Amino acid sequence: MANIKRQRRTVLTEENLKKFLSIETLKLNLDHHNWLKDSFLAKIGGLAPNLKDLCLRRLPISNASFTELVHKLHHLEKLDISDCSLIEESGMKELFKNNGQSLKFLNASNCIDAVTDETLSALCAIEEPVLEHLDISYCK
Repeated sequence: MANIKRQRRTVLTEENLKKFLSIETLKLNLDHHNWLKDSFLAKIGGLAPNLKDLCLRRLPISNASFTELVHKLHHLEKLDISDCSLIEESGMKELFKNNGQSLKFLNASNCIDAVTDETLSALCAIEEPVLEHLDISYCK
């Protein structure tokens, strides 16, 4: 397994990141890698379907791309989407639908349109949830 640390923008590209993502990839931290295209972010779920730990903090990922990404993931245990202001309620519902029974840690602080009463109701509706940590500070 390759360990890719945050590197200069000229080193970590979508093309060389694709080479490292596989069914064996369990952890991916893309914190503030805002040069990655939204369309590429949507494909990560298909490239690394067994992800357990994913950090998308501070990325301008659209709700459509986030929904597509989490639709293909079913083993997420830890997710950080703090400051991803484009994610909406429908994306969060898709997250809980596919990963609700495995998700242990969720940081969705400052995701104003993602965390709503409906989102929290969907979270509460999960059978046998294992969520241990939930950060929804600076939300509605």
